[in-house]
Amino acid sequence: MSTAAPGMATSACLQACAEFFAAADLAVFEHDLAAGMLRLSGAAAEMMGIGSERSLAAADHDRSVHANDLDRLHAERRRAAERGGPFQFAYRMVRPQDGRVIRLEARGAALRDAAGGGVRLGG
Repeated sequence: MSTAAPGMATSACLQACAEFFAAADLAVFEHDLAAGMLRLSGAAAEMMGIGSERSLAAADHDRSVHANDLDRLHAERRRAAERGGPFQFAYRMVRPQDGRVIRLEARGAALRDAAGGGVRLGG
């Protein structure tokens, strides 16, 4: 079951929300698990130190995740996708731009597409 607004596809709903949050300069992400892609607001891309990239392969993002946190992050993503609904997890990232270690906390919801197959994590 999708929690998107009536008549709006989950991805379109997440995109609309991302635009609102971006206007408020908040860090917003959408992770399409099936496609292995992350879409980021400008604030999220800036915070993560990845320059102007607004869409990137999850594998590229994961190369910057602190080595001690990567397995746990993958497990948290899997749990969120299996459970659906709200999630919250924290991890460290080494910013590619400057090598600084930052701590991120991802909060959001796992949403299934209308067909019930694909899962997107958005937050």
